[in-house]
Amino acid sequence: MWEYIIYSAIAPILSSLGTALFMRRRNKIETERMKVDLDAAKAAAKSADASGDVNVMEMYKKVYEDLSVTLKAEYDKMVEKQSSLDDSIQKLSKEVKRLEMAIKSVSRCRYKKSCPVTRELEKAKKDEM
Repeated sequence: MWEYIIYSAIAPILSSLGTALFMRRRNKIETERMKVDLDAAKAAAKSADASGDVNVMEMYKKVYEDLSVTLKAEYDKMVEKQSSLDDSIQKLSKEVKRLEMAIKSVSRCRYKKSCPVTRELEKAKKDEM
């Protein structure tokens, strides 16, 4: 019974932490992809016909402005996601600390010898060895 309660409390925490780390990595990859696209656009603008310098400059400015707006919007989204993930990580850390304190307090319980939580903790120690 207590094992189920402990596992049901820890499982969502670990799952959320894993999701937060995955989202952080995915956002970094998207940023790198956008940087590569910007570099490709710059290279395309440079390789344009030299006789149409005015057209090349206009095209370059347009590409730069479009990419700047896109990158700024994506960056703002990622900052917002990052903030949300950081908040989630802080909440999960607090929850883990709270559970650790609850488990540590079992040793002070007057029903320690018959407590199912104590038995499960001892069982977990034996399984680790």
